[in-house]
Amino acid sequence: MLICLFLLAIKAILLPPIDIQLRSEEPRRAVVSMEMILSDHYLVPHLNNWPYYNKPPIFNWIMASVMNLADSFEEWTVRIPGQLSFLVTTLLIFLITKPLIGSQKALWAACFFLSGGEILFYGIIIAGQIDLFYTLIVFLHIFALFLSLTKSNDKGSNIYLIISYLLMSIGFLTKGLPSLAFQGLTIVGWSIFSRDVKLLIRPGHFVGIMISAVMIGGYFYQYDVVTGEGWTYLVNLYKEAAQKSGLEGQISKVFSNAVAFPLNFIKTLLPWSVLLVLIYRRSVRDRLAEQTLYRFILVFLASNILLYWFANRLALRYIYPFLPFFSILLTGMIDGETDRKIRNTLSHILVILLACATLFWIIGPIFPQFDTLPFGIWQITWSFIFLAMGLLFFYKSTDRWIVMTLMILMLKIQSTWAYYPLRLEDEKKNGLIAHVEPMFAASKGQTIFLYGSPEQFKSDASLGPLKMGVVTFEAPMPVSYQHLYHITKRQHTVMKFDTVMSPNQYYLARESDVKEMNVDISYQFEDDWLHHQLVICKLKE
Repeated sequence: MLICLFLLAIKAILLPPIDIQLRSEEPRRAVVSMEMILSDHYLVPHLNNWPYYNKPPIFNWIMASVMNLADSFEEWTVRIPGQLSFLVTTLLIFLITKPLIGSQKALWAACFFLSGGEILFYGIIIAGQIDLFYTLIVFLHIFALFLSLTKSNDKGSNIYLIISYLLMSIGFLTKGLPSLAFQGLTIVGWSIFSRDVKLLIRPGHFVGIMISAVMIGGYFYQYDVVTGEGWTYLVNLYKEAAQKSGLEGQISKVFSNAVAFPLNFIKTLLPWSVLLVLIYRRSVRDRLAEQTLYRFILVFLASNILLYWFANRLALRYIYPFLPFFSILLTGMIDGETDRKIRNTLSHILVILLACATLFWIIGPIFPQFDTLPFGIWQITWSFIFLAMGLLFFYKSTDRWIVMTLMILMLKIQSTWAYYPLRLEDEKKNGLIAHVEPMFAASKGQTIFLYGSPEQFKSDASLGPLKMGVVTFEAPMPVSYQHLYHITKRQHTVMKFDTVMSPNQYYLARESDVKEMNVDISYQFEDDWLHHQLVICKLKE
């Protein structure tokens, strides 16, 4: 059964039937990594050949390394770092927690994380974003803190504390300030909970802070030597984090997000988060209180979750780093009696899913939009596999959580097999990818640049009314990052942003920016992100 679990996980996550178009933040991460390779300049992230200040570079270094190894800029190279990070996190949940809660519950925790609905059915589709890799770093970071803070008398506790600062620094150079908050708030929260102030003054803190200063300070020092803009970079990273917090948000927006947050948090790990209904039982609460790991996770969540609960802007991917710990915590809510009760609820949910999935393969061919899918033998195969899993669920009572995970993975494979081809077909006809060939036909195969007026930004490092630094900088005119990705991939050169047109060069520009200029327009279409009319043009000779 574990072999089946491993094979299905590989298939569901790493081997989709086809690659669909990059979406959300994926193409921006891809373009920054591609420009590192094409310019051979890895220290300073760039977008359209202009400095990019919104994220530190580690994730882009990893993505660029994959692209270099594969000698490709295809979509799978963009997503593979996040996909592998998700699988590695799942494996580490099992390996790290096995000595602490036993092999059975460790396996359940890994299964809960692996088959949680939010990441499996959505996060994996947009795995080219930072969040799955960052989740892996945070998981290792917080577990290093756990091993240090809960075993303060152990000789290795200071080593684990130093490792936590090392991982905090990697997290900072991946996503910025959130890692500093995880480190500080977790240490303070556990010291208050355990009533041990000495945890705040251990020697490992001073060594760890020195290591962090060398890693983080060293990078930004070198950045400043090269560009003279190290302080601008740091202030903008602070501003990026502050704008997403409740510190700079409208009270109404913060309040509405706070009201929606509990349901959104529970939604991320469905169907397993229904186990939370058992928290009302005294025996469950006592069991969580008895186990040091569960206590630490509760303190970690309580110390850090409010920053996301009362946020100005919250995407579900921002709370991915909490999900490994949430998955582990849920295993503490299962015992013989409660297992039977919740198993009945979950079994009904999964039977409904099973029936719907099986029904789809039976009646699918009657829908015209599915007439290109290879029904027939697949109908028989999928129906047989689901039937076998259904029987296994009822006859293998000790492994029902694993069987449920297998069924959810099968549903994921089923959905990608049906959805991805239809989605790609639609994108080729109606998506931005449909404009790639016409754009290069209009430019006669020559390099395409980006033209427009730069955006002006003013960032400040502030805490409420206290302002500690103000910087101003410019960034390229925004267009859909899918345009930038497809054009850069196709021409294999950096799509530079220019504020002045040069003769004999083709530009992607907004129609409104060039309508008064002496240019030839060879192609026109709408940017589906900001809904501007875009053109391919060049100066008239």
